[in-house]
Amino acid sequence: MKSKFILISALLFFVLFFQNSIFCELTNDNYVEFELNPQIVFAPSFSDYKDNFFGINPINPAELLFYLQDKVLPFGNVILHFENNNIKFHFEYPIQYDLSGRLKYITNSIGFDFETLYYYLDPSLPLFSYLSLIEESFKINIGRFPLKWGNALYPVTVSPTIFQDNFNLVFYFPKTKYYFLAISSYPGFTSEEKSVFGQNLEDIKTIFAHRIEFDFNKINFSIGELNVIGGRTPDIIDIGPVVIYHHNFRNNSNVVGMMDLNVDLTENFSIYGEFSVDDIILAEEAGGITRPFAYAYVLGFEKSFSEDFVLRGEYDFVNEWMYTTYDSPYMTVNVRHMFTTKDGRFFADYPLGFIYGPDARMLTLNLSTKIFDIPFVFEYNYLVKGTVVEDGLERWRWFWDGWTSNTVSLPVKGEYKKYNIFTLSSESSFLSLYAKLINFSKFYLGIFYKLDWKLKF
Repeated sequence: MKSKFILISALLFFVLFFQNSIFCELTNDNYVEFELNPQIVFAPSFSDYKDNFFGINPINPAELLFYLQDKVLPFGNVILHFENNNIKFHFEYPIQYDLSGRLKYITNSIGFDFETLYYYLDPSLPLFSYLSLIEESFKINIGRFPLKWGNALYPVTVSPTIFQDNFNLVFYFPKTKYYFLAISSYPGFTSEEKSVFGQNLEDIKTIFAHRIEFDFNKINFSIGELNVIGGRTPDIIDIGPVVIYHHNFRNNSNVVGMMDLNVDLTENFSIYGEFSVDDIILAEEAGGITRPFAYAYVLGFEKSFSEDFVLRGEYDFVNEWMYTTYDSPYMTVNVRHMFTTKDGRFFADYPLGFIYGPDARMLTLNLSTKIFDIPFVFEYNYLVKGTVVEDGLERWRWFWDGWTSNTVSLPVKGEYKKYNIFTLSSESSFLSLYAKLINFSKFYLGIFYKLDWKLKF
């Protein structure tokens, strides 16, 4: 502990003494930036969470930790940013524990154990980078970054839960915007998944999505679709860039339709909603129904009392079979990521839609304000999450618990679990704070001081 304190004190002295003298600052937007995040973490109730996360099967990154492993700031970060007229290049290389290290060391700590950091240094990088072209009538982005559709805090179709490897295109028309996405899920499956769903399928899963947004002054309305293509190479029919919920009935294709609406009732008060549907029981399909009705929605409001005091409320509903009407991992509406760690490579199945996956309901209250000109966000979530019982163990229903018309085994439906989740976060130019309390028992507090040097040229 003493050595860590001395190290952090030395870093603070180094920054305070040299911060304004190392690099000269010019006026353009091309720069190399170096960040350090000395930190203090208190997490006594999370410190016993060690090896449960790993195994031969894909993992659920939300259960037990509620994505806490993705909220821990890296010890350091190297940022490259270049611009030339309307072309931008951005690259971030964080210096941090790999995912297994972050899970094992979510505990009380001051600073970093550099020997441990060397042992668990994360090779699954970068986690945020992009190349973009911005014109007056369109914008193109390609790279690795989070995505989001709609105004909801917790969307049910495309949400920013984690970065996605994607190609993103936006066209601007009068009163209208057109969005197109192509997302790659990591092309890897476990031996068990291959044995159940066929060795003849290609190890590939691609998601194409498009959305048309109409702006009628105080009313904003959009419609769109996702098309998940798995086990084969997609073609132009799969892309279908101007067709909404086209139901092409092709093998290894799963289509999701969506619509969202935002209405400004007054200058300071708005309501919004989003509806997403995976499978609809249509009259012409009634004779051969093989999958259940699957849908999700979110309803919310936003009230601005002032520029620095904004209150939001939402209710999310995701039914049992949403995102999973196909039991094949090639066709479920989620994105698989591969992480390389000291303990080996493993898969994590992240949501593309609602942050807590299928069979869930959540009430959210969110307050954004400033205290002494420092922004703070206070949030409360009441989550009700469905479970299944498999091999005597109860766990959250997740994307591998799909419609079971042709699976070998069927997990038993478990009880609904209820969670009271309190979150406090703050982000300023010199300090970050993130605190989470779950059911008044699990507690995490991370305080991160920001030190950075920027070389502009």
